[in-house]
Amino acid sequence: MTQELTPFPHPPGGLWDQWGTGRLLLWTAVCLVGNVLVQGVVFALTGDLFVSAGAGAVIAVLVPCRAVARALHGTLASEFALRRVPPAVLIWTAVAAAASLAPTSELAGLSQRITPLPSDWVDLYAKHLPRSPAAIAVAYAVVAVIVPPAEEILFRGLLQRIAARFWGTVPAVVLAALVFALLHGEPWFLFGLAGLGLLLGFLFATTRSLVPGIVAHGLHNAVALTALLREGPQAAAAGDGSTPAWLLPASIAALALACWRIARLGRRRS
Repeated sequence: MTQELTPFPHPPGGLWDQWGTGRLLLWTAVCLVGNVLVQGVVFALTGDLFVSAGAGAVIAVLVPCRAVARALHGTLASEFALRRVPPAVLIWTAVAAAASLAPTSELAGLSQRITPLPSDWVDLYAKHLPRSPAAIAVAYAVVAVIVPPAEEILFRGLLQRIAARFWGTVPAVVLAALVFALLHGEPWFLFGLAGLGLLLGFLFATTRSLVPGIVAHGLHNAVALTALLREGPQAAAAGDGSTPAWLLPASIAALALACWRIARLGRRRS
């Protein structure tokens, strides 16, 4: 028997009751393609990587998803699992996000051994990194506040939930993580992105809310932007080789502890 499509709280008669799997997948694809198109148009007009990313998230994902939810007499929060979680969950989510930085960085480094960092990517970011305080503030707002909810709605709130109908929770988490990594279009970061995607999928599966994933995603993006601004794209992507030997095992242990605590707290709410 096919598994339940929506093992998440949702209003009766809303999106997840009225729309079939095919329509949900089509909507996901439309939002993904629209995001890319809007980013391309806005970047051509402004030459700003971060403004274009924010425009794509708002215009192609957040606003349309909110409109669909309202048309079905719901809200963005109710239809896309943006429910509140206890403060303890958010605290442990922050711990998990911080602890995952070293492992995902190592995984990204492995990707770069297979697919070296291209010079045109380095040049693009070197040319378009924000310089003024206002531009830097906009960049942080985009990567830490605007983009994470849009991507979590697409990859976890839609794709992972749909996949869970056919293959169960664990395969759905893996599938959403792989698609998340592949569609970023940066194979030199592929394994690191997949590792982050697995964490975000775990957070959604265990808490039944996108909020912890949005927090973790935003923290990761903010740290990545800080590294870009401080070290430049080449150094930030490759690392400087000065990571202490103890950091990776300590981070993995802290990540395991945080995930265990989040899973326990999630079960209490079920």
